[in-house]
Parts: sequence; C-alpha cells; structure tokens
Amino acid sequence: MIISDKHIQSINLMLIGNLTNANIAKTVGVSEKTIYNWLDNKDFKAELQKRTDEFNSQQTEEGRRQILGLMPLAISNLAEIMADKSNPKFFETNKYIIDRNLGNTTTKIEQANTDSTGKNTNVDIDQLVNEIKEDNNVIDISQVK
Repeated sequence: MIISDKHIQSINLMLIGNLTNANIAKTVGVSEKTIYNWLDNKDFKAELQKRTDEFNSQQTEEGRRQILGLMPLAISNLAEIMADKSNPKFFETNKYIIDRNLGNTTTKIEQANTDSTGKNTNVDIDQLVNEIKEDNNVIDISQVK
C-alpha cells in the first residue's frame, strides 16, 4: 500500500485525538469503512505509529524546554524557602535538596551478589530474615541459659 495524501491527512487528524473515525472520514472524503480498512493495513498502521512516536517525542521535548525555562525561578524559590527558618516547609526543602544531591537514605539493607552464571543478584536481607523466622530456625537468646 502506498501512503497517499488522504492517508496522511487521516493520520494527522487521528493525532489530534478528539475526532471520531466518522468525522475523519467525512473530512478526508472517504467512507468510515475505508478508515477502518486503513487501520487494519500494516503499512498504514506503521505510518500511524511512526507519526505518533514523532508527535510524542516533539511533545516531550517541548515540555522539557518549558521546564528548563522555569528552572531559574524554581531554584530561586527553593533558595528563598531554605533561608526562611519560619517557613513551615523549611525542613522539607532542605531535606529535599540534600536527598536530591546525596541520595535518599533508606532503612532497607541490600547486598549485591552474583549467581553461578555471573549475573548480579540482590539479596533482600529483610526477606531472608523473615524466611528464617518462618522456618523456625531462630533461637531466642533470652531463653538460652
């Protein structure tokens, strides 16, 4: 199937996202059944997917540009909150900056290991302790004399 101008026009209307297939068909000048037939065609679906991916990528990039444009204001606001000890968000803001730069602390203990194939595996210490307790392999030291 060769992708025609009507196919491209239909795909562009589909990307808008708020039109029914009937509305798209009427706008393009084909029957609604034709739209459904195109949607079953692998070439049409591939073109639709390609253009959807491009559209999503463009939207993501535009969002990133907008967020980057707001960064100076956000940093200024954080600095203002961090300096104001009377602000109820003072502690949380300072903690956020520290955690963001140094990493969040955690109480969960993990140990990196490798299995027999050399693949890295993580051992969840808490899970191991629970398994040992379930198997009654724990001796309560307070009872041992």
